[in-house]
Amino acid sequence: MADETTNGPPITGVSNKKLLIVAVVLAAVVVVLYNVQVSRYRDAQAGEMVELLRVAVDMRAGDRITADDLQVVKMNVSFARGLANCLTADRMDYAVSSTLNRDVPKGQWLLYEYTTSPEQQSPSRRIQPRWVTHTISVDPQKTPGEILNVGDRVNILAMLAVAGKSVRAYRIIENLKVVAVGGRSYQQPGRVTRRRTGGSSSAARQYRKITVEVPPDVSLQLANVLSHVRGSAWVEVRNPADSAAASGPPSVHRELRSLTAAVAGAARPMGMTD
Repeated sequence: MADETTNGPPITGVSNKKLLIVAVVLAAVVVVLYNVQVSRYRDAQAGEMVELLRVAVDMRAGDRITADDLQVVKMNVSFARGLANCLTADRMDYAVSSTLNRDVPKGQWLLYEYTTSPEQQSPSRRIQPRWVTHTISVDPQKTPGEILNVGDRVNILAMLAVAGKSVRAYRIIENLKVVAVGGRSYQQPGRVTRRRTGGSSSAARQYRKITVEVPPDVSLQLANVLSHVRGSAWVEVRNPADSAAASGPPSVHRELRSLTAAVAGAARPMGMTD
C-alpha cells in the first residue's frame, strides 16, 4: 500500500504552479531589459539637440525678416529630422537678411523655400530681358483695389482728343504685365493682417501709380501719348486666361499713333484737368 502511494503520478497543481512562477520570472526579466534599453536610448539622445527657427508673428509676402520675428526652439534631433528644410539658429544671419516670398502665419517653422536671399530678391530680376518698366499715374478713385496684384495684366485707359475730335475714352494700350502696385513689387497679402509702416493693409489698396513692363520703344510711345491725357488714366484688370490668349508684344492703339511721335506743346501734368 505504501509503495503504491509513493510511486503514484505527480500532482498536476504543483506542476502548473512551477510553470507560472517561471513565466512571471521571465516576464520580469523582459520588463527589466526593456527599461534598460529605453534608458540607454534616452541617455544617448539627451545631448543631441538642435535649435530651429520658428516664426513668432504673422508675416506677409515681401516682409523683411528681423530677429524679433523669430523664435529659437530647441528640439531633439530625432524629431527634427522631419524638418530637414527648416532654418536652424546658426543660420540666423541668413534669415534676417532675407525676405519672405509668401504669407507665413505665426507658429510656422521657417523653411528655406519661404525665403528669398538678398542675391535673388531684387524685383528688377523679374523684368523680361531687354524690356523696361514704365510707371503710370492713375486716378486713385478708379483703382480696382485688391483685384489688382503684382503679376496681373491690365489695359490702360484715358480721355483723349485725337485729330480735332471731341474728347473720348480710349484703351491706350492693352495686356501690360504689372510689376509694382503703388510702389510695391510684392503680391498683396491674403488672410494675414500684419501692420506695415505707413498704415494698414486696406489703406494700401488705393494707390496713385502702377508700374508695368514694356519694350523700350513702346515706353517712349506711351510717354508721348500720356502727355496728351485729359485728367488721369485708369486701368482695367484682365482675366488671366484672356491675357494668356493674347499674342505679340503690347502696342499703342492704332488711332493714337499720331500722338506717339510728339509731346503736346503745353502738356499739362497728369491728374490736372481743364
